[in-house]
Amino acid sequence: MKKSLSILFVLSCVTMLRAQPPTYDDLLILLADENYPKLIKESTKYSEKDDTKNDPVVYYYLAQGYYRISFVSDRDEEYKNAYKQVFSVLGKCFKKDKDSTVYEKYNDFFAEVRQSLVEAVENDLEAGDYRKAGGWVRKGYKMNRYDVGGFYLEGACKYMVADKGGAKALWKEADKLLENVKSLDDYFPADKKMLKLGVFMTAECYIKMKQPDKAKALLGKVAQWYENDSDFKQRYDEIVN
Repeated sequence: MKKSLSILFVLSCVTMLRAQPPTYDDLLILLADENYPKLIKESTKYSEKDDTKNDPVVYYYLAQGYYRISFVSDRDEEYKNAYKQVFSVLGKCFKKDKDSTVYEKYNDFFAEVRQSLVEAVENDLEAGDYRKAGGWVRKGYKMNRYDVGGFYLEGACKYMVADKGGAKALWKEADKLLENVKSLDDYFPADKKMLKLGVFMTAECYIKMKQPDKAKALLGKVAQWYENDSDFKQRYDEIVN
């Protein structure tokens, strides 16, 4: 009888261990070792297994792999579009992260990715490539489908390539989203910058459309959040005063 109970106890322990979610120590080690190709391969394997494919942590590590390898100049050809892959993977991560546990735990990484995206957008805006800039903005929606700054900025990019209908539709959506924004306290610095870029570019488009009042009204709605931003104040005065 005692032997039977012992066997049942052991089997119970094994079952409990199997039921525990993996800690992904192997992925953590690969990330620390900067072995990004293997990190991508092993993370992909987890994303294909029935018991781990819905775990957002898997996609966090997969996104890390693609993001880090995108900065390796001599990476293999199969990873040439690694940076673009980051956003597809993060889209899955956020969709599966229903209680935002992963978002909160790895917040620094997501902030870093957002910052890199804004820099990519700025580079293309400076080069006058509004189509490409708008494309990067759209990828950002994978991380934040309610990106009010992104909607304003993409709308401005569409206006600059003569898609006035598309621009107005995006601006209308952005206006709705802005109504629900009470504070930027929980915004990444990059998101604050995206909003600033978006409203100023949109304001400039309104001026081109000979609608200066709309430009001033838009800037007035966000001015309270940029009181200590000297760049915002300078550009605000140029348009409003």
